[in-house]
Amino acid sequence: MAFRIEKPAFNLRSKLKELDFETLPYQKVNPGGIIQQKYFYSDEAGAGESETSSESWQDSIHYTFYFTPREVDSVILINWQGRSRIRKFGDTSHWLRTARYNTDDDQSIALGDGDSIWYFGANNSESNPSWTLLGYWYSYFNFTDYDDDHTTRQYKYVMQQRRSGGAGSVRIGENSGHSQLNAIITEVKQ
Repeated sequence: MAFRIEKPAFNLRSKLKELDFETLPYQKVNPGGIIQQKYFYSDEAGAGESETSSESWQDSIHYTFYFTPREVDSVILINWQGRSRIRKFGDTSHWLRTARYNTDDDQSIALGDGDSIWYFGANNSESNPSWTLLGYWYSYFNFTDYDDDHTTRQYKYVMQQRRSGGAGSVRIGENSGHSQLNAIITEVKQ
């Protein structure tokens, strides 16, 4: 008994043209190479600020971004950029750090062992606290935090802030800061 097998014809040249030779598969990226990079900007209109007088860590609604890693064993670098303000009465300082939430928003993990990554302080001798028009200190921040303990599901990265000392308030963001670059998140191959 003889069998005849037929296979549909195809054009090898057209199949090769369908392949994307300009994109390197993730598993072939060299260690230290960038797997993906995302840019996050403040709102086009109504860009806001997040202010607190609390001495416990508070999430910022304007410095909150979602990111989905593509590799389990990669390192996620979160580079934050923005403006900080201290409204102080006494020795007041502003502390910033990064927290990661899972996709259910029910568990927050502070990166960097929970330590503050960025710190800015104002000394009591720098103004008279009875003058209500004085006591504002502005600074720009640019710091990088990292996450190397993740899966490939979507995470929410949030900048957290707190005040320390004094009796003033601290703020990140700027009401007129429309479309400013707030964060760059980079996934790096290990």
